[in-house]
Amino acid sequence: MNTSKLEVCVAVLQVLNKEGQLSAKEIASKTKINPRTLEESISILAEQDVLKKQDDSGLPVYGITEGGIKVLEYFNLEEIIKCRRI
Repeated sequence: MNTSKLEVCVAVLQVLNKEGQLSAKEIASKTKINPRTLEESISILAEQDVLKKQDDSGLPVYGITEGGIKVLEYFNLEEIIKCRRI
């Protein structure tokens, strides 16, 4: 089954929200997302200001922004609404 770009982006935000700052390798490991797909998703998320890259220590790490948390809140709300319709 193919995973949509949206599903990948949400999965990245979820793991960052739960785990805190992580490297791309750690994100890929925890989400089981192909590193090439992950790279594209990280770029999309950074462009939308829902993910922030920090490379103070030489190894880039990524963290969720306030905007990213709002995106997750939106999708959780939508999931609740969807469940109530069934």
